[in-house]
Parts: sequence; C-alpha cells; structure tokens
Amino acid sequence: MDIVITKQQYKKLVYTLLDNITGGELSIGEKNRDNSWYYLTNSYGEDLMSVYYKGKARSPGCKNDLSLEPEFVTDIIKYIPLFKYKIFSEVLIDYVYDKTKIKCDCIDFRYVIYDADDTQELYGDEIRFAYNLKKKKRINID
Repeated sequence: MDIVITKQQYKKLVYTLLDNITGGELSIGEKNRDNSWYYLTNSYGEDLMSVYYKGKARSPGCKNDLSLEPEFVTDIIKYIPLFKYKIFSEVLIDYVYDKTKIKCDCIDFRYVIYDADDTQELYGDEIRFAYNLKKKKRINID
C-alpha cells in the first residue's frame, strides 16, 4: 500500500516541525565583521542558519545563500530521517521568508546519518546538499 502526501500536507508538517525546533520564532542576528553574512536565531538565542548575501562564501549564482548549522540539520533528521531534499529546501526557504521576510534563492547544508543508537555513521562521510531554487538545479561545489 502506497501512502501519498501532497505538497501542502508536507509543507504543513515541516512548518510544524520547524516551529517546534525554533520555538515558533526566527530572528535576524548580528552581521559579521566584514558585513557579508548574518545568523538567523531561534527564540532561545541559538544560531540555526546563516544567510550569505555577498562575498566568496556564497554559492555560485546565488544572491542570498541560506546555510544551515549542522546541529539544526541533525535536529531535523531526528524527526524526518529521509526527506526529499528539493521539496524540503523549498519549504524551508518559504518558512524563512514567512518569519524574516528574507528571500533566499539557494540553500546549502551538510549532515551525517547515524544508526539508531547514534554510535556509528551509516553512510560514511558527511553528505552535502547545495541547491539553487531559482534555477531548480543542484550546485556543484568542489
């Protein structure tokens, strides 16, 4: 038996998850010294994401590049172990826009998948996903 979930249902599920992780709030933190990026923090004051808006740290072809902190990605994977990266990226970008009014066009995150008792990595090295939502294609980063 196949279970089908619509994009709207998935979006509602991910929004609920993100609200639980962020405390329902996402705010813009301080800019760094060279004024090229800033953190997005949750209601507890923890840095969850960074937005790179100028400089070499941005992915090629991106105006606002959203980068997720590894701990934040780990928290998400605890609840949604295998998610569709492209759809999840679109929903996360929408969530960030709804909370902060920052329109990001790219997303970049790294993660490691561990076994059930968190003692051993299942797939070896960390996995990196970088995606340009405007062009609808993965970003090749060497």
